[in-house]
Amino acid sequence: MITKLKHTIDDSKVEIATLRKFASGAATKAGAYNPYSGDPVDEALAEAINAREAPLEIGFARQSPGSYIFGTKEIILKLEANRLLVQLGKGTMSLDEFIMTYTPLEQEKWEKQKNENSMRHRSVLGRLAVSISTNVKGASKEAAMSPDRASRLIHNAFGVGRKSSPSPSPKAK
Repeated sequence: MITKLKHTIDDSKVEIATLRKFASGAATKAGAYNPYSGDPVDEALAEAINAREAPLEIGFARQSPGSYIFGTKEIILKLEANRLLVQLGKGTMSLDEFIMTYTPLEQEKWEKQKNENSMRHRSVLGRLAVSISTNVKGASKEAAMSPDRASRLIHNAFGVGRKSSPSPSPKAK
C-alpha cells in the first residue's frame, strides 16, 4: 500500500514536471512572457524578459503574486524602487544577476532530472494518452493505442526534446 502510494506520488511529480516543461516550451515558442494584468511584479518581470535580446533558457512560472518557479527553484520576486529583486532566503539579488547565476545550475538539474525520469516520464505520458484516446467519444477498446505509441504522438505534437528540422522531401515516383 505504501509502495503504491509512493509510486503514485512519484508519477505525480513527473507529470507536474512534464506539464511545466510543456508550458515553458509553449511560452518560449510564443516568444513573449504574458503577465497577469494588475500584478505590478509580474508586469515588471514580463517587461524585463521581453526586453532581452536572447530568450531565456529556463522560464519563470507564476504560482501566486510574487511567488515564482524558475526551473526547479521556488523564488520570491519583489519590486523595490522600480527595480525587480529576487529574494533568496534572507538576501536579495537583481533579476539579471539571478538569471546569470542560476540558469546554468537549473539547466544541469533539468538534464539530470530528465535522465533519471525518462522511463517514468514516458510511462506517465503513455497512460495519459491512452486515457485520452479511450475516452474520446466513439473510441473503442480495440482502437486504443499502446502507451509507447501514445507517448511518441504526444512528444511529436508538443515538440518535446526535439529540435526543428526540415520536413522530409516526398519521394520521387
